[in-house]
Amino acid sequence: MAARSRSRAPSPSRRPTEPHVNLSLLLEMAASTLDDRVAVVSGDVTLTYAELDAAARRVAGKLVEDGAEGLVYCGTNDASFPIALFGAAYAGVPF
Repeated sequence: MAARSRSRAPSPSRRPTEPHVNLSLLLEMAASTLDDRVAVVSGDVTLTYAELDAAARRVAGKLVEDGAEGLVYCGTNDASFPIALFGAAYAGVPF
C-alpha cells in the first residue's frame, strides 16, 4: 500500500505574494469604476457606489475623530448597514 502524503499549506515564507485586498479597497475600487451604478437598494433608498463610498467615509471620519476602537451595529437590515460596515473598514476598526 502506498503511503499518502499530506497536503500542507505552504509556510509563510513560501506563499506566493498576493496584493492585499480588504473591504475598504473593494468599495474604493467599485466607486472609482462604477460610481454612478446602483450599489444599495433598501425600501425607498437607493445609493450609487459613489454615494455609498461618500457616506462610509463620513462615518469613518467620525469614528476616527471620536477615537473609536470598534463599531457595534444594532440597526435594521437597511441602507445604514453597508454604510456602517464600510465606514468601520475605512476607519480601520472592528465591526
